[in-house]
Amino acid sequence: MGIKSEETVKQCLDTLKQRQEVLGSSEKQVQLRINASLMLNVTYEAIEQPGRILTREPFKWELTPSKTTYTG
Repeated sequence: MGIKSEETVKQCLDTLKQRQEVLGSSEKQVQLRINASLMLNVTYEAIEQPGRILTREPFKWELTPSKTTYTG
């Protein structure tokens, strides 16, 4: 399920960026340390919605979390 407002997605990432566990971040990404060996990477991107080209908002925004083994 996508999020209709890009502003909502940006607010979610901004909230994550304030956490103590942040290892790094950029405009569209936040990396958080979960524990000694796991890292959570959260990114967002526009997801094109077929059939919505003529509307004001042809995209939905999606937060994409992924777990990675931490080696640093």
